[in-house]
Amino acid sequence: MPGAKGHTSLVVSRDRGRVRDWGSELEREGVRVVRCAARNCPQLGGGVCDVLAGADAAVYDEETLDPELFLGLVRARLRPTVLFARDIPRDGRHHAKFTRVLDHRGAATIFPHLR
Repeated sequence: MPGAKGHTSLVVSRDRGRVRDWGSELEREGVRVVRCAARNCPQLGGGVCDVLAGADAAVYDEETLDPELFLGLVRARLRPTVLFARDIPRDGRHHAKFTRVLDHRGAATIFPHLR
């Protein structure tokens, strides 16, 4: 993530390996990373996720997370830019391939779960 040094990114996936490896890549770039498996996400019940609200960006694993969480992201009043990603396994590790962006105003390049 160019220019992200010193920023906080939330990495959200239900796959532990992806959360670990995607987060490690960002940390090598100087990004502070918070990891989340989205298991008890307050957004699913219409609540506010303070971790998401405090992040500068969020990386959302569109392959392991469900449409309900996506809708929670779209509806969230306090949300950073969300980068949707798919996994590219290489050299024994997981690597994020960014596919779409949901900006802080709610505009998305495409709604990934409606394809």
